[in-house]
Amino acid sequence: MSTIAKESAKQSLVIRARGLSAETPAVWGTMSATEMVVHVNRALKMALGRLPVKDVSNVISKTLMKHLVLLGMPIPKGKIQTLPELDMRNQDSPDPSTLAHHVDEMEQLIDQIVLADHHSLADHGAFGPMNQRQWCRLVYLHIDHHLKQFGV
Repeated sequence: MSTIAKESAKQSLVIRARGLSAETPAVWGTMSATEMVVHVNRALKMALGRLPVKDVSNVISKTLMKHLVLLGMPIPKGKIQTLPELDMRNQDSPDPSTLAHHVDEMEQLIDQIVLADHHSLADHGAFGPMNQRQWCRLVYLHIDHHLKQFGV
């Protein structure tokens, strides 16, 4: 299974993200490429405990849904509502010219998650407690999903 803990998988995500431009159109959804990378970075900061999020988890999301997602269940395009703290509609729109900066930040945040011990990682707002292996898998799946959203 692909995970950011594998250097080749991590590098593949970063290379694909560097293939984005501010003008890259979304295949689905309403975010711009820059907004998508900022959204991903907010999720990475959540994992590192730098962005507090409200706990909206329940017994189904913490068990069944978490395991299905981590096993690679396809994420319906545009059908799953993100956590309010990650929703770009609730944020100021980033300057499109800052895309490269946000991709650099994404790479740094990924590296920090890979090097973190599970005690320094936060709970997920919907999936509850997650260990480092689970976070590395979910980060890979989340970023891959959004890169596909932009055809890269």
